[in-house]
Amino acid sequence: MAHECPDCTFVANEGSIFTGWGSKKIGKNPELVGCFTMPNWVGHSNFYIFSCSLCGNNSVDYPHGYTSDGIRNGLLYLSCQNCNAIKPLYGKDVYRASGMPAPPSFWEVLKQTLAMRKKLKGSEV
Repeated sequence: MAHECPDCTFVANEGSIFTGWGSKKIGKNPELVGCFTMPNWVGHSNFYIFSCSLCGNNSVDYPHGYTSDGIRNGLLYLSCQNCNAIKPLYGKDVYRASGMPAPPSFWEVLKQTLAMRKKLKGSEV
């Protein structure tokens, strides 16, 4: 039995989502296509279309787990259906749409680091 809810559309596979987008110019930043469910899924997910920066093909995918390559730890990612290249997701809107907390931006981390440094300097005896 397939997942049913008013928020998503049932499709047979990821290729079905791609139909109709093949002729459009797709940028490197992921663009939300919609919320879908597929056979044997118990829920649904937002799907995004993007142009792979490695192979140049357009691809449709849903956000996966978290990166753990030592450089961009903790980011959701999309995977290219052609070459399996990983596209980390930085946009806060993607996390918001998925109901997940977004990772802090570079500037947010820098601000927190400077505030902590200032606090530690003030506590020196």
